[in-house]
Amino acid sequence: MVNPLVTDLKAGRSSLICIRYNSAFRDLTLKRMEELFKPKEVETRPGLGVRNKKLEERLKRERDEAAKDAPADPKAKPGAKAAPPAPAKKEEVKKPDPKAPKKTPQQEEEERLEAERIKKEAEDAEAAKLQALEDAFDKHSELKSMGGRVYDFDVEDPNKRT
Repeated sequence: MVNPLVTDLKAGRSSLICIRYNSAFRDLTLKRMEELFKPKEVETRPGLGVRNKKLEERLKRERDEAAKDAPADPKAKPGAKAAPPAPAKKEEVKKPDPKAPKKTPQQEEEERLEAERIKKEAEDAEAAKLQALEDAFDKHSELKSMGGRVYDFDVEDPNKRT
């Protein structure tokens, strides 16, 4: 086989040339189709990204005006700063019941193994579900629904050399 980008082709001689092309549609799968047609999401981390400074200033002014218009605490001393809002309640950590029977290390190990088994079964079920969707995907009908004609050159070429 000759690579025409490397070797000059001589006139009057025959050479076998293999032309390959890369196409997302040639090897179309369900996953690849979803990647092609799903709009790309712009990855932004919290705190980064496009900021609308005018909008932020307007919202800040509105909050300040609303704070000024809010009725003052009648018990507060004149000239004193407003009390800060109460802090949010933290979730209480559950304490183990002292009357409950304590678990042996063997029981804890069994529970850990059971939890791992359940997690693995869930992952396997999800993988089987995705594989079933991929197996049910019909490439030719999807390509035909997009329009045009679908040729499978590997099947339809009687002089296939590869």
